[in-house]
Amino acid sequence: MKKLAFTLLAIATMAVTLPAMAEVKIGVISVQEIVSQSKMAQKADADLRKKGEAFQEEFSKKEKPLVERRNSLVEKRSVMDEEKFKKAEEELLADIRAFQTEMGKKKQELDKSVAEKRSSVFNAIQGVIDEYAKANGYDLVLRDTSAVYATDAEIITAPIIAEVNKKLK
Repeated sequence: MKKLAFTLLAIATMAVTLPAMAEVKIGVISVQEIVSQSKMAQKADADLRKKGEAFQEEFSKKEKPLVERRNSLVEKRSVMDEEKFKKAEEELLADIRAFQTEMGKKKQELDKSVAEKRSSVFNAIQGVIDEYAKANGYDLVLRDTSAVYATDAEIITAPIIAEVNKKLK
């Protein structure tokens, strides 16, 4: 008797919840595609690339004289007296450490800038996705990497890209 009551209760619960589940509107997006086709993200990537290239150029420009000094010191070692060599070597090592410290700080600043820029882009895109989903009656929007199955009608990447490019420049 308890089994029958439990079975009837389970069937009644399913009968009530299944129609409600059928009304859920789900959209699927490709975040990678949205980011790669977003003008805002492309501009951010170009800006970050320029910063990275500028960093690399500065690094190379400051590293070159240190390498030349080291090579010169190595070549002159056999003709220099030991004390003079050690002093020149210590000065070079101090300059190398200062260079490494300076470049390390600049690399951290660059990394922080990259993280902030990417976070800003993703937050802006997320805002557009939220607006689009609400305006078009979507109850849930999933990334295509987490959706096991979705019909073509549920994939909303293209209209999201259009909205992102219209609203975010």
